[in-house]
Amino acid sequence: MSASKKDTAKNWVDPDEIPDLSTEDWAEVIDAATVQRGKPKTAVARISTTIRLDPGVIETFKREGFS
Repeated sequence: MSASKKDTAKNWVDPDEIPDLSTEDWAEVIDAATVQRGKPKTAVARISTTIRLDPGVIETFKREGFS
């Protein structure tokens, strides 16, 4: 294997060593776990707006390096 490639092999786990997740103890743990999907909410929400600008203003911004 060349030095530039990383080893992507997964460590094998014996299926007999995996705990039984169907027991009542595991059911309580799984039910108590919180599920968070998506991006975390921010403290201050941003508001989407749209403005219309004159083409000369846009050209000025582009010329000055603001785009």
